Amino acid sequence: MKRLFAAALLSVCWPALAAIPAAPVSIPADAIWPAWQNFAEAFVQDDGRVVDWTADARTVSEGQGYALFFALVANDRARFERILAWTES
Repeated sequence: MKRLFAAALLSVCWPALAAIPAAPVSIPADAIWPAWQNFAEAFVQDDGRVVDWTADARTVSEGQGYALFFALVANDRARFERILAWTES
């Protein structure tokens, strides 16, 4: 079950890592990252809690951390702030 959740996280991360250009680029605020959108819709609740549905709907710090990282990379500020607020509280 943990592996399925990890695989979902990796499926979001791997395409982004493969697409990193050699030189820094600016990502427009309205750029859409479908893999992140799919992950967020499946695992991130409206209040910012990241739920691992494959493991009795539990939440772990690793999932919160990955979601924060991906939201940052995707320039998804609103979701990043909700995830951070839930994690801190």
